[in-house]
Amino acid sequence: DEARMALRLLCALIPAQAFIDLEYFPIVVLRGVNLSLEKGHIPESVTAYSSAGMIFSGHLDDLDLAHDLCGLALEISERKGFAAQRAAAANFLTVTVRCWFESIRETASIVDDAFLASMEAGEFEYTGFIRANKATFGFWMGDPLDEVLQWLPEERDLWIERGNLLSANIIATVLEASKALASGEWDLHFHGGAEPEKRFLERCLDADQHWAICLHHVLEAQVLMMCGEEHAALEAMAKAKESIGTWAGFYGVAEYVMTRALLQLRARGAEGIPTIGEARASLARWARRCPANFEHARLLLEAEVARLEGDHTRAPELYEAAIDQARRAQFHHW
Repeated sequence: DEARMALRLLCALIPAQAFIDLEYFPIVVLRGVNLSLEKGHIPESVTAYSSAGMIFSGHLDDLDLAHDLCGLALEISERKGFAAQRAAAANFLTVTVRCWFESIRETASIVDDAFLASMEAGEFEYTGFIRANKATFGFWMGDPLDEVLQWLPEERDLWIERGNLLSANIIATVLEASKALASGEWDLHFHGGAEPEKRFLERCLDADQHWAICLHHVLEAQVLMMCGEEHAALEAMAKAKESIGTWAGFYGVAEYVMTRALLQLRARGAEGIPTIGEARASLARWARRCPANFEHARLLLEAEVARLEGDHTRAPELYEAAIDQARRAQFHHW
């Protein structure tokens, strides 16, 4: 009927709204939720509930309700046999909700099972996002570079063939950042050296892929910081700030906050401590909720603060604690 057709049309708009035009994203999503509640569940209802969970996580900081909505979406997809929609439910549940509660590695089975079910059903949008997020989280957790450099080129090419260019460009960014980390030099050329970095970013901008552009600059800043090029890293982080709003609710916000705060301290020394109060408070709040994902970052930032304050007893202890926590949580880069 007309209501169900309207719901299908609304849900078809959600990926573009989520990753490109956030202004109308809540309107589209909540209208889809209302139609589902009024007219009954169809496969597209899964996407509506999942996306609503992202809104409550990223924009309203209501993680309990976000968890309930995304969990409901996954339950509906499994109970009613909506295999194609399981990837959407699992993707939103893990990268915008459960990452704030549970270890990232412990949630992998949810997305792996959903990925296989949705691929078999011929869904190539959210399945691509699952693989793009797998690549991104792998970079942040320090998966072995030799393994990463082996599987990412084929993964990128797969999503180009499937027409999921946003996922392909995210994976391409992680691939090139991994190469830069291995070489110790940020000099990127995409697609086998045929496309300069500037042209790649222009192409992403032409397609309104601000999510991918933000990731590019965050990874750029992190690689440059690890290579000791703090000034260039700060410039990259300033570019990331222009599109960080597209990451609302996404785990990567924590990576952005941590990296930006560390760079501010490196650039300004003790004078930078008052400027990172909000970052310290955020990391402390996240670490209380999920130490497995955030405690190493909190400890590292506090160690830097102690060092700059001249606390030569506490700073080494905090550095050691950060190293131990990162090792336990398997965040090998940090």
